Amino acid sequence: MNQLLKYTLVLLILGSVQLLFSSCLWDYDTLEMEREQFPSALELIAGNFLRHSPAFYYWRVKDRTAKLKENPKHFDWYDDLAVAYSKLGEQKKAIQLMHEKEELEGPSYKTYANLGTFYIFDGNLEAALKAIDQALLLDTNAHFGREIYQKYLVEYILSKSKEGKINLPLDATFYKYPQNYYSTLNDNNFYSFLLEKHKERTQKDVEKLPTDVLDKALIGVLGMMRFANYDSPILLEVLGDLLFNTGNRSAARHLAARAYLKASYEVEDPKVQEIYKRRAAYVLFTQYANEKKELLDIQRLQALLEEEIKIGQAFYEEIKSDELSWISAGENVEEAYSKKYYTKPTLPKRTLEGVSQQEFAEMRKYLKGNYPLGAQLDYRPVLAYKLEVTPQEKTLIDSLFERKLALQLKKKQEEQEIKQDSNTAKSSNTSLLLWGAVGGTIILLLILFLLKKNSRP
Repeated sequence: MNQLLKYTLVLLILGSVQLLFSSCLWDYDTLEMEREQFPSALELIAGNFLRHSPAFYYWRVKDRTAKLKENPKHFDWYDDLAVAYSKLGEQKKAIQLMHEKEELEGPSYKTYANLGTFYIFDGNLEAALKAIDQALLLDTNAHFGREIYQKYLVEYILSKSKEGKINLPLDATFYKYPQNYYSTLNDNNFYSFLLEKHKERTQKDVEKLPTDVLDKALIGVLGMMRFANYDSPILLEVLGDLLFNTGNRSAARHLAARAYLKASYEVEDPKVQEIYKRRAAYVLFTQYANEKKELLDIQRLQALLEEEIKIGQAFYEEIKSDELSWISAGENVEEAYSKKYYTKPTLPKRTLEGVSQQEFAEMRKYLKGNYPLGAQLDYRPVLAYKLEVTPQEKTLIDSLFERKLALQLKKKQEEQEIKQDSNTAKSSNTSLLLWGAVGGTIILLLILFLLKKNSRP
């Protein structure tokens, strides 16, 4: 078969698929319209959001450890310290701190919620579920209901596990036509998992998640990305699942495709990378680029996403530089951070230009039904990431706190010496007063004796 005939067949296939589904799936949307519906999603995918540096968390470990020695019943400091340890990859220490806090404070939503998160990061999903259930018993709606969706995510991951191992992507199903990936035809992705949970909870047989439920699920997943690991391929995958199936509204396909494409950057197995890229291509296939009905191409999306990631990385580098400077200057890092970064960063308006059928070459590779997927490597479902503090940063922060501790010890010694001198002076004054009183009494008695003696005839 010559190249011209192959090309003609591809166009016919694409055209027939488009015609078949044009009444319900093909539409025109823009990224800006999607961003209005799902604020901060693009920024979280690209890493352009407010967060802290490794040096900050190392500083916080030192700071909260010192403060807890002074006041071991200031319970919020346990949470601060545990989160700092967790961010630095020391999950066992974070878990231990939460158990210590629980013994001192008693049952607390915040303790169990943090404990559930740390267990997830440590790979102990069963213990995580138990802790999350304890948190939900105390407060169902805290963190905008994020805990319930964290619980559902853990259950979803466990449902995909085989002998304690996970393959990525969690949903590895593909269909002959891209449109068939929608939830109504695909019962393997996270959206469908939540839909089944909703049916069980409400005893209603519905085809789609209600808008308010889907919004809460999105807020929950975006919250996990913000506070846990925005680079997690698992979180990026489930975010893509939700954005691609956004109820009766236009599906957020620009954002969903970015989520899947970003997930492909966060795995090492080239086969898994290709699966995520193919998922992104499926999403884009049902979306026009503009009113001219030009097609969206994964190569152009990749170029835009890489630009957005560079902007996010540059913003993070600025935060890292600022926090290290504040630490070096002995400033209150938390106050300085709040003062400078009181507004959330936003990415500039992004436009994904469309291409004609003739330029649609890269997408065809992913849209063909015979693309070899291959087997996926086992992947441990750890959602956390370890922030690395450089040896130079450690040395600097250690020396600052050693100097601070030395100054505190010196101040205490001086205060003790002053107190001791004051006590000595008080003791001397008391002795003088006592001897003065004794002497005065003797003199008074002598005077009285003499007066009495002189008064005798």
